[in-house]
Amino acid sequence: MSVKCHHHHSSSTSSGSGIAFLPQKKHVFSSPNCDQLKEALQSRGACEFDVKRVFQQKIMQIDFYPIPTCNLNELIHMKMAFDIKAADLLSGNIQLNISANSIIGIGAFKTAHSARLTLFPLTHSGIGSEPNCEIVLKRPYIDDHPAEPGPLFTCYSLKDESNMLYCEANVLYWAKVLLKMTYKFIDHAIDSAKESPPFRIPCLHFVDAGLLLAYSYVPVATVGGTAQSVKSSSMVILLDHNIFIVYY
Repeated sequence: MSVKCHHHHSSSTSSGSGIAFLPQKKHVFSSPNCDQLKEALQSRGACEFDVKRVFQQKIMQIDFYPIPTCNLNELIHMKMAFDIKAADLLSGNIQLNISANSIIGIGAFKTAHSARLTLFPLTHSGIGSEPNCEIVLKRPYIDDHPAEPGPLFTCYSLKDESNMLYCEANVLYWAKVLLKMTYKFIDHAIDSAKESPPFRIPCLHFVDAGLLLAYSYVPVATVGGTAQSVKSSSMVILLDHNIFIVYY
C-alpha cells in the first residue's frame, strides 16, 4: 500500500482561479535611540591606522614538528629519543610581532612571545587545526643582566639554540609517555579495587608542543641562467599552545 505525502498550505484558495495566496510578512521598523547612535558614531565611527604597528608584524615560513605521545614499551625497547627525522613534518607560516610588546613572559632562561600559526593543510585537531591559531613561542636567551632581565635579550647561536630546545623537546617527549603510563596504572588500580576512591582524580595532560624551524630561501648560484636557492634555517623555537598561565 503506497502512501503519498502532500504539502498542506495554510493559505486560502479562491474558488475561481485555484491559486494559493501566501500571507504577507509584516516588517517591523524601530528607530534607534538618537543619543546611543550619536555616541556609537563618535566612538567607533572613526579609525586610526598605525603604520608602525603594521611593520612590526613579521611573517615567517616555518617547518613544524609536533611532539607525539608514544607507547612506553616501544620507547624502552628501542631506546628512542625525539627525532625530527621520524616526526611528522607540517609546513606553514607564523605571524610574529617583533616588538618588545609581544613578550608575554620572561623566565629564568626563556622568553615567551605571542604569535599566530597557520599550517598548510590544517591539522584535524590540536595545534594548527584552525588558521591564525594562537600560540606561544619560547626561545632561550643569554642572561646578561641576572638582576633584572630587560626587553633586549641576547640569543644563542643557531647551533646552541637548536641543541638546547632539542633536548627540552625530548624531555617533553618522554614526560608525555610517562604521564600516559601513570593514568593507565590509576585506571588499573580503580578497576581492581572493590570501591571507587572517595575523591575525584584530576585529569591532567601536557599542552600540545613541538619544535618549529623558521627558514628563508637564499640564492646560492645560477645554473644555465636560472637562479638556484636553498632553504636556510634562521632560528629554532619551542612552540606551545596558548594558555592563560605559563609556568617556567
